[in-house]
Amino acid sequence: MELAGVTRDTKSPAGGDILKDAKGEPTGLFRETADGLLDQAYTRARASLTPEQREAYVRRQLQLADEEAVSKGVTSFEDAGSSFETIDVMKKVAAEGKLGLRLWVMIRDSNERMTQRLAAYRLVDGYDKHLTVRAIKHTLDGALGSRGAWLLEPYSDMPSSTGLETTPLATVRATAELAMQHGYQLCVHAIGDRATARRWTSSRRRSRPTPTRKTCAGASSTRSTSASPTSRASAASASSRPCRGSTATSDAVFVPARLGAKRSEEGPTSGRSS
Repeated sequence: MELAGVTRDTKSPAGGDILKDAKGEPTGLFRETADGLLDQAYTRARASLTPEQREAYVRRQLQLADEEAVSKGVTSFEDAGSSFETIDVMKKVAAEGKLGLRLWVMIRDSNERMTQRLAAYRLVDGYDKHLTVRAIKHTLDGALGSRGAWLLEPYSDMPSSTGLETTPLATVRATAELAMQHGYQLCVHAIGDRATARRWTSSRRRSRPTPTRKTCAGASSTRSTSASPTSRASAASASSRPCRGSTATSDAVFVPARLGAKRSEEGPTSGRSS
C-alpha cells in the first residue's frame, strides 16, 4: 500500500472499495476495481525491468502453471483474460513445443488497444492445437462473497449496499462491436441479478448472431426470477453458464447470509437450472 500511495485519505474508485477500520485506516482489503490502485505500483515496478526480464518472468509463470496442471491430469485450460504481451509469450512457448496444456485464451485489455491489435491475434487450434485465442473477457461485477456481485436488492447482511458495477455497460457494448467486427466471442462475467439483467439487455441490443458468432454470458449465480424473462428472450443470441463449478463452490457458503432465505431458495444457487 505504501508503494501504491494508499493512505486513509485515498478515495475508493468507481466499482471498488478500500476497506478501512474504525479509525479510518486502510486494512489492506481491496474490493473489485480498488485493487487497480495496487496494480499501478506493480506496473511501475515492471516498467523498470528490461523486455527480456519481463518475458522471462512470464515464461516462468507459464512453466509453473503448465507443469502443475499437467501433473494433476489437466490437459486443457480456459484462460479468462490475458494481455497481448502475455499472449505473445504464450505463442513463443507454444512454437518451441514447450506448452503441455491446450489453452483457450480470452483477451483482457482496453478497447483502445484492442481496436489496433485484435485482427492480428485471432488464432484457432494453433501450434498443433495447443493455443486458441478467439475471445474477449469482461467483468460487469464482483463476487458474492466479497459483496461485489451487483444485485437488484440490497444484501441481507449489508442493507446499505447492492454490490458494485466494475465495468461501465457502455464499455462492454463498445467491446461487443469490436468482437463482432473481428470474429471474437465476448465472455462477460455477471454474478449478481442486476448485472445479469444488464448483460442480457446489452446482448439483445448489440448481438447479431451467426453460426460462428455468439456472446457468452459467463458465470451467473444470483439471477432473480424478475430477470429471467429477459434472459430467456435473449437465448438466441447469447449462451449462459448459470454457475461455473469454481463459482458455485466459492460463493455457495456465502449465499444464505448474503441473500437471505427467500432469494437463496429461488435463485440458481439453489441447484435448480435457470
